[in-house]
Amino acid sequence: MGRHSTGLSPKKKVAPQLILALIATVVVVAVFSTSFYLWNGARSRAADERAVSDCIQGQLKVPVEVSPDAPHSVDDILDGFVKANPVVKDYCIELTRSTPGALLITTGNTSTINYDLDQRGMSPAQTEWAVVAASRVGVGVRQGAKVPKTWADVAPDSTAYNGSFSLGPRLAAVLVRESTDTIDAALGAVADGSMPLMFPEEPSSDTSYILADEDDKLPDGFDFHQVADTVVPFYSVALNAGGGISEEQARVASAIQGYVLSQVPVQLSAGEKQSIVDLDSGTALSRALALGGGQQQDGSSADASESSDTGASAPAHQDTLLLLDTSTAMAEFLPAQVEALKKRAAEVVSNGHKVALWNYSSPLNPGVTQGWRNNVAFTDDLSLIDATLDGFQTGGLPQTRPALINAMQATADHGGGQVYLVTTGSVGFYDDDSFSQMLDAFNDAAVTVAAQHVGPGAHDKVLDSFIRSQDSR
Repeated sequence: MGRHSTGLSPKKKVAPQLILALIATVVVVAVFSTSFYLWNGARSRAADERAVSDCIQGQLKVPVEVSPDAPHSVDDILDGFVKANPVVKDYCIELTRSTPGALLITTGNTSTINYDLDQRGMSPAQTEWAVVAASRVGVGVRQGAKVPKTWADVAPDSTAYNGSFSLGPRLAAVLVRESTDTIDAALGAVADGSMPLMFPEEPSSDTSYILADEDDKLPDGFDFHQVADTVVPFYSVALNAGGGISEEQARVASAIQGYVLSQVPVQLSAGEKQSIVDLDSGTALSRALALGGGQQQDGSSADASESSDTGASAPAHQDTLLLLDTSTAMAEFLPAQVEALKKRAAEVVSNGHKVALWNYSSPLNPGVTQGWRNNVAFTDDLSLIDATLDGFQTGGLPQTRPALINAMQATADHGGGQVYLVTTGSVGFYDDDSFSQMLDAFNDAAVTVAAQHVGPGAHDKVLDSFIRSQDSR
């Protein structure tokens, strides 16, 4: 019988030796793969065990509060901290965006940030803060229009601003770079609504400039130009425990602060660095953030020098809270009133009593709803009082009534004394009947009010009547 064919020629038959070699190779690969799998699994388990051992206390969520207009570079820095897989005090860290934050990324200057924190019952863990980012401020310039070199070159009547532009801190930076009548006029135009809000509408044909920063989206035909090296700094502020922040979260916030300081510093020109110094060194920020507006009074008016007392000649024989109007209307009178209050404070202290110092206008910081600032608590340290008085500048509207009521309450809580008010008048807040009832609520309290009215503004008749009625009590 013939042999069945395999379909392979003798030359194409697989040698038994080759088959054995292939089988051996498969076995070796299988053994190696199994060994590698077991080894890698063991290594992964060991890494997991080490990670678990590092996170003895488990996962800790740490809230970070970031200003909504902070540059995108802030996100990159926070992401870098997370990617470093930080372990702090045996906790693995997860950052969350929420309020209140153990770490605050915000803008402004030292005074306004500290004030805002104080109003929220919080305090910074360090006195010096890292500049984590800086936003360059200028204008979108219509193609064909003159590119401004200074802010004086930006005419308010041909300028608009958009809805994403955070007016307060940016106008503040503008003002401290170059405080001109032109920019003051722009501030007033924003306040009274005569400067147009551009977005979502397109700018009108007579708009040559749009207040903007480098991250703002501008309409077609406009290009961004920084003006006068103006920048707005964003600070990284680690907070102390309290106000909803735990001790552990506060420790992590300080660790993040250290990480921020270890990063490449924000690249700034000499002029931009000076812009930040200027913003932080004075109270021009107050004037810029007081978007309630109001134009400076005309100093040429004969009425502008008018001044009248209502109980202001009362003897300085009791603890006294000095309450100073620092609205725009006080601008030309401020130097004289500062010196007068220094003398008043010295008289009070020389008689063995203490002095506190508040100032007020309209709210100076976006998000802040009250216009009074409790700068110095009751003290006999005249150097502190004098230094604080020297730092005041003016801006905003004289919201006298709420400031006075709160000053009277603080004086009553102190145990009694006098509120010594220097005012240009009262704008907004509380109708006459409500204000009168609020004042009368202090009839049985050991609190008196004396007032010095300066400037041509109308007197607050309800307040004057209350002060006169004190003599009959």
